[in-house]
Amino acid sequence: MAQINSDFSIVSVPAHLEKFITEQDYDKYTPVDQAVWRYVMRLHDHITLTKTDAGYKEGLHKSTINQDKIPNIVDVNNWLSAYGWRVVNIDTLIPVSVYFDFLANKILPVRSYIRDCEHIISPRIPDLIHGTLGILPLLEDGNYRKFLQKLGFLGSKAIPSSEDKELYDAILYLATVKKDSNFSSQQIQKAKDQVSQKKNARTDVSEMEQLIRLHWWTIENGLIGEMAHPNIYGARLVTLFFDHSYQQREILNIPFSLECTENDYDWNEIPQQLFVCQDFVQVLEAIDLMEKRMALTNGGSNGLRKGINYNDTVTIEYSSGLQVSGILSNIIENDQGEAIFVATKGKTALAFHEKELKGHGTDYHHHGYSSPIGKIKGMKKPLEEWSHDELLRHGLEVGKKSFICFESGVEVVGRLSYVVRNEDKIQLMGFDECTVRYQDQLLFCAEWGVYDMAVGASITSVFRGAADKHKYGDYHEPQYLRADRPIYTEMQKRQQQLYQIVRNLLTEKGAEEELEESVLAIVAELNKDYQDDWLLRLDILELMAQHQMDKSEQKMVINQLADIGERHKDLVFVIEQGLGMIKQK
Repeated sequence: MAQINSDFSIVSVPAHLEKFITEQDYDKYTPVDQAVWRYVMRLHDHITLTKTDAGYKEGLHKSTINQDKIPNIVDVNNWLSAYGWRVVNIDTLIPVSVYFDFLANKILPVRSYIRDCEHIISPRIPDLIHGTLGILPLLEDGNYRKFLQKLGFLGSKAIPSSEDKELYDAILYLATVKKDSNFSSQQIQKAKDQVSQKKNARTDVSEMEQLIRLHWWTIENGLIGEMAHPNIYGARLVTLFFDHSYQQREILNIPFSLECTENDYDWNEIPQQLFVCQDFVQVLEAIDLMEKRMALTNGGSNGLRKGINYNDTVTIEYSSGLQVSGILSNIIENDQGEAIFVATKGKTALAFHEKELKGHGTDYHHHGYSSPIGKIKGMKKPLEEWSHDELLRHGLEVGKKSFICFESGVEVVGRLSYVVRNEDKIQLMGFDECTVRYQDQLLFCAEWGVYDMAVGASITSVFRGAADKHKYGDYHEPQYLRADRPIYTEMQKRQQQLYQIVRNLLTEKGAEEELEESVLAIVAELNKDYQDDWLLRLDILELMAQHQMDKSEQKMVINQLADIGERHKDLVFVIEQGLGMIKQK
């Protein structure tokens, strides 16, 4: 395990995930960001919190999440340490397999980015509010934690299809252009169209896609409790439920089952249905059932076919425990459709219990790897279980010419040079001057060097990625745009100063006699330079109400907010909700 040392947290993470983590850089949050956080938190308490169950409310109460300020990761981790979970900051768009890998290691990756005023209830991509407010409170529940980790573990091992890879790349690109203000609406639409094309091109639903859908209908959009009156727990619902578009749409509630994975989704669209689980025990049972269906558990020829269709790094595990990581290039099957020989192309590594075997890394197996699968002809006992004496009785002695014929008909002829055992099972046998044949096919010839033959009667598991991810270099460097500190104009800097001034006036006492004059001066500046800033006007109106300023002055600000709503219809809802919250105080 490696250490990530930050000004804000010290978190132990697997070394292969280290490259995706950054410091939170808390000072980058502007007074505008803090105002966005406060507005969302107040609206959440005003509307959404009433629709969550007791477990969510209890978790929110115990957490460090509050209305006052954007959460600091070090504070969150101090709270989460009791549950064995941690939060890390990311400022890049990560592949879904990396996200699942974090969850598998009881780490919640949260983007440092926070939504802007223009998209305060419908952010372009999941942000800090989505990650903290949507998921963290539920980590109080032990069954939810188990489900989230198990979902992450299976997701990190699930095999996508080659079509999935193209789709996920298109989705990540769409998220990138939606976040970057330099891209035009036409470019965003083109990226959306590309995602739709890739979706339509898929011919089947891979096990990876099934787990993504399970995540969508539970962690993102899940309902819990009684069918007639369920509560919300999905992160997307918790952080977007107050969007009036949800309230204006009739959505069908369906009893939860694993069959929810048959339903596709679109992040940009409102779901036509939601799934209601009785409790988190039910979703745990569903994911246990999902695990039984996966190549990770079943292996075999079907798992190998999934692996070769993926056309990227997978790990196959023999019944001896030997793990072979690489890109599958060839599978030979017998007449019954059972795999009897398998080959990889390019860099390959051998491992046991996710630890690379010494001398069998990608530098040695850089051109690929191949080996038979199955039992020895005429023998009931698998070769991996043979003792030293049994090897000798069958002419398999180090330094001597040997002949092996598998039940499949694959023949190995060569001088036995070594035998590797782990936990009393033979996993590897090396041969010099070796040839490997199957019927009329030459599978390996002596001129190619030492033949390192894997030993195993069957393939018990096939899963995405390398066994030893750190040694293999399974994840490439982050390819997508990191969020650099923005460069603000003088107008934007001044706007941030105004937000901070109003926040100070709301929270600090004193200077009452100068308050009205200061507030009216800020309103005048807004009218001159920031005609569309609705959020600061709401804070000003709250300040006016708090200090019982002249009703006509309050009416003036209310009229300005109404004018903004007339110019920007998409802001009417957030303005009305803001006015309602001020009225209630």
